Amino acid sequence: MENNTSAAQEQLVRQSESSVSHPNPEAASKPVRSAAKMPESPAPAAANAACRLSGADRRTVGGPECDTEYEPYSDAEHEPDGGPLLKSDRGPENCTASGVSSGPDRIVETVAPRQPAPESLFETGMARQSAPEPTSGAAGDGARYDADEAAEIVRWLTQGLFDPEYILLFGKLAGGTPFSDPKAYDLMLVVRERPVYDWVQVKRYLRYQMPVRHRKIRYMNLYVLPLSYVESHNTPFLYFSHREGILLYCKDRHYFRRPKSCNFAAAYADARLYYDTFADMGMFYLERANTEYAEGYNLRPAALFTAQAAVYFYHMLFYVYHGCEFGIHDPVAMHERMRTLSSELMLLFDDDRTERLFTPSRLRGFIRRAAYDVRFTVDPAELETHMDRVERMGGIVQRLCELRLERYRDLAARHGAEPLSR
Repeated sequence: MENNTSAAQEQLVRQSESSVSHPNPEAASKPVRSAAKMPESPAPAAANAACRLSGADRRTVGGPECDTEYEPYSDAEHEPDGGPLLKSDRGPENCTASGVSSGPDRIVETVAPRQPAPESLFETGMARQSAPEPTSGAAGDGARYDADEAAEIVRWLTQGLFDPEYILLFGKLAGGTPFSDPKAYDLMLVVRERPVYDWVQVKRYLRYQMPVRHRKIRYMNLYVLPLSYVESHNTPFLYFSHREGILLYCKDRHYFRRPKSCNFAAAYADARLYYDTFADMGMFYLERANTEYAEGYNLRPAALFTAQAAVYFYHMLFYVYHGCEFGIHDPVAMHERMRTLSSELMLLFDDDRTERLFTPSRLRGFIRRAAYDVRFTVDPAELETHMDRVERMGGIVQRLCELRLERYRDLAARHGAEPLSR
């Protein structure tokens, strides 16, 4: 009897413990399932990873399909090739990035590999919407130019007075085909409408805002070109500047494209024809000047022929480098346009306020007065000095043109095209 009582008590105790641990007896008998991980929403195609621009301190890029901001980054932590990380809301469909968190301010943590260049006439690329804010130091191309100074130049050029579509830095400072011989900013401003201010006025405006004595790089070679001209021509000059140049600024509405090819064979043939024609003309006028001066002591024709020879030399140099004719025949403006192409030209003609070199201005006076002013006169010793300088100039220009023509010929052969002869 006592055994039956104790057994009943033990059974009641077990039932009581079971009811406390599991209020629902059915739930106690079922296996416990672990909490299932909810599938993460797929990251939208954010993809400006493959379309990013390299370079330091880039803030925003813009195009018809892109609205992207650059985040500050460290080369050592993220991008060994110098490309910045991106923060984007939308982007082209053909660009992808992994590791993107959801939300309007997602940040790309892991950037997809750079995609190969598209097989088309132009390579598409993105451009910054506004000028970069100055940063300390110069990243990327810091050994060639100062990023702070370049950013300040862009800031003054984009404050509404000139309204460029985009600004390119090309030449030696951009690590591309050499253009200016001394260390100088080779800049190209491309404007949508016909420019109100020409390159001379733009350079003067920059001197007002950034005096030369306060700049780390003293010289500047600046071009202002209409967008219609750039899009309808493919000269070696435009190819080098757009293919190799650094995009310092671009409007959000403009979709910057880099050219993929250039017909260097045709460019060589065209430049060679122009060079051969007007090199002979320049030497012809220079010989006539020497003849008039030495034999008849005729100062008027000697001065006029000397100035005309210099004009031919400048036109020849401009055409070989740019693939188009220069619409100005003023020796002063022509020298200002092409002086940085050679340090020798600067030594020969630039006035450093010590030697009092004023040959370009005197040549301009010869053209204006020797042909029409009956009272024109010039000191024979001064004329002989100018004639000697123009002769040296002809030798410098011929060497520069030969070097550039040889480069066109080499590039034509490298791309499998034999230069044409005309």
